[in-house]
Amino acid sequence: MALVVTAVLLLAACGAESQPGTEEPAQASSPSEKSAETSSLLKVICYDDGSTELLDDTVKASADGVHIQVDNRAGEFVSLNGTAIDFGEGITEDVAQVAPGEAKVACWPGSMHRGPEPKRLPVTVIDTAGHWRPGELGCGEDSLIAGQTNDYADGSPGIEGEPVDIVRENTPGLEEGDEVVPIGYPEANYGRAVGVKRDGAFVAIIGFTPTDKGRWLIGGGSTCADSGIRF
Repeated sequence: MALVVTAVLLLAACGAESQPGTEEPAQASSPSEKSAETSSLLKVICYDDGSTELLDDTVKASADGVHIQVDNRAGEFVSLNGTAIDFGEGITEDVAQVAPGEAKVACWPGSMHRGPEPKRLPVTVIDTAGHWRPGELGCGEDSLIAGQTNDYADGSPGIEGEPVDIVRENTPGLEEGDEVVPIGYPEANYGRAVGVKRDGAFVAIIGFTPTDKGRWLIGGGSTCADSGIRF
């Protein structure tokens, strides 16, 4: 694309003229061109009356999630509904684990939390680079789903390594042929998920929380009860 743009600029500089009646109609932007123009930072303004303004309604996902900048003018912290993140006053940034597709967000000042939630505004998350890895349990009709949440004492050291490797090496019940794959954004800093795929369906999804020592705690997850997989 860069070579094409350069050629057009050179023709203009040389004084190339089009003949009357030979102008070509303007071409619509291709999906790849639109993607190139899309920002990888979603900018949101939160006002003191609880209203929300989006400076753009489309954002490009990054390898660690969807980057969001909030200009919080509410005079207090706000929850950005649809992202599970709270933002302090002023201009701050954070990264949300929002799946590609249509999302809906809204500013919700802390003092208004006892009232009804505000109406959310639509945002389109695009992922042309294919960072996001979808995954949900695919248990059989007669299989129960078992859930587990793990609690840890403050200062727990965690396990060193990548979550996918931790599951492969530390999960009882894995069978030969099971696939262990990342779910969600592969470089997420605040938490990651790993799925175990058996015969083409996910039979376990395991969540990880980072420690301040650069390691991981197994936060819990869900399994098909008849899979034999334990955390």
